[in-house]
Amino acid sequence: MNATAPTTHATPFEGVRGKLSFGCMRLPKLEDGAVDIATFTQMVDAFLDGGLNYFDTARPYHSGGSEPSLAQALVAVFEM
Repeated sequence: MNATAPTTHATPFEGVRGKLSFGCMRLPKLEDGAVDIATFTQMVDAFLDGGLNYFDTARPYHSGGSEPSLAQALVAVFEM
C-alpha cells in the first residue's frame, strides 16, 4: 500500500501510533488448524479503525502462515 494513500480509518489514538502493535503470533484458527481469515479480517479492521497501524509478524509464526494471512486480511479490509 502506498504510504500516502488516503484511508477511511479514524485516528483517535494518534499519540500512541508506533507504540502499540497487533501481534500476529497467535491468530484465530479454524478446526482444521488453518487461520480463520474471516475472523482475523474483522480483528484487523477493528485495529485500523482504532487508528493503529503497526503489525508484528514474522515468518515462523503459524509455521509460515502469519504473513500471508495478514496480507489476505489487509487486502480484504481495503476492498470493503
